[in-house]
Amino acid sequence: MSESENIELWEFGNIEELHFKKSYDYINSKYIYDIDMILENLSGNKKVKLYLHNVRGCVEFDCINGFFSGFLIEDYRGRGFEEDCSFHISTFEQGACTDLYCEKIELLKLL
Repeated sequence: MSESENIELWEFGNIEELHFKKSYDYINSKYIYDIDMILENLSGNKKVKLYLHNVRGCVEFDCINGFFSGFLIEDYRGRGFEEDCSFHISTFEQGACTDLYCEKIELLKLL
């Protein structure tokens, strides 16, 4: 993959879709929450679907224009954190605050 195709370097500025789902985990006898969102860059030529499995924490963002400056995703696997806290997702900007932990992240390139 060339550097121009390295998704870590892409800059996304719009949340096109956001879905929140509550389901029951019968194996562990607890409710779990999933978030998936479609993110698009400012020029509209790149789009991804970000899926966060078994999330907990806080999500806030500006609903007026859907703009966000980005997420910081930290990999906590192997650092002694609980299995359902494998990743920490955060962002702090005017009018928005995201502070989440999740068990698994999936990313699908759409455009």
